Amino acid sequence: MARWTLRGLQDGAIYAVEGITIVMQNPTIRKQRFLKIFIYLSIISFILLGLTNVLIAIPIHVVRFVLWFSASDKTTRADDALESANRFIREVVATVPFLALLFMRYIYPKPLDDLFMESLRFLDEQHPEREPYASVLAQQKFKRRYWNDMKEYSLRTWKKIRLGLLLLVLSFIPYVGQFVFPAAGAYTSYKALGKTQGIAVGICFFFLPRWATMKLVRALIGMRSLMRELLAPYFIRMKMTHREKRRWFSGRKDVLFGFSAIAYLIIRLPIIGIICYGIVQAASAYMLTVVTDPPSMDMKRSASADQLDDEKPIKAD
Repeated sequence: MARWTLRGLQDGAIYAVEGITIVMQNPTIRKQRFLKIFIYLSIISFILLGLTNVLIAIPIHVVRFVLWFSASDKTTRADDALESANRFIREVVATVPFLALLFMRYIYPKPLDDLFMESLRFLDEQHPEREPYASVLAQQKFKRRYWNDMKEYSLRTWKKIRLGLLLLVLSFIPYVGQFVFPAAGAYTSYKALGKTQGIAVGICFFFLPRWATMKLVRALIGMRSLMRELLAPYFIRMKMTHREKRRWFSGRKDVLFGFSAIAYLIIRLPIIGIICYGIVQAASAYMLTVVTDPPSMDMKRSASADQLDDEKPIKAD
């Protein structure tokens, strides 16, 4: 397991900024084909935000309108409870467009996959002195299991929702509740960064208000998931197993954590967050070229040999 360092965290954040800058300099991404991808992401963003806000806001306003006719202390308390519920629900709803985007990536992954590969091609052109990334990865045969991938993602999402609800319920238990979110934050930090950092984060969480602890725990969980999704085009071409992915992440956890922190903050921006996801997807290609070596050229030759084997010889008449 690689040693965790503050320098690694800083480097990860710098790679995120540098990657986004390089994406903006890529003239190919500004062409019609890739502009359509950002338009596609924009439409999804506005539709999902509109639907989720309407579906949540209308019932709450209806109940408030009914309560408005009966002025009493109970009505005031009910109105305050509705306001608290509205804030909490909106916090949950804010994640719906992002979760839906990741779900749709398993149904139709091509747009985001193309962004990642185009960014790699541009980086290869900028550094002709090194072994290429894009051409070798593009030669790799891979088969997408749309239904299985979508099913696995749905199960992972449902597991996180259940965990979030469980933590919320446990946090209301007298005496014990105050330790729930600090413990969850410590455990998440331990999984992402290591034992010492997990303990430090858990102790810090004791001195934060409950709402801040909830947001930070959600961010830590979201950052881990985000990094896995951003690098999916690389992992699927490298045919990595779950164990190999875990080992790959473990060797670069501090740099990946720093990168994912910047990426998470960007995609959480209101309205434009989903569009920013496309930019971060392309920027992750730059981070990949920094933290790992180019794929072996033997992979490219092996893929070419497989293609030749698949071609049937034509018999002479």
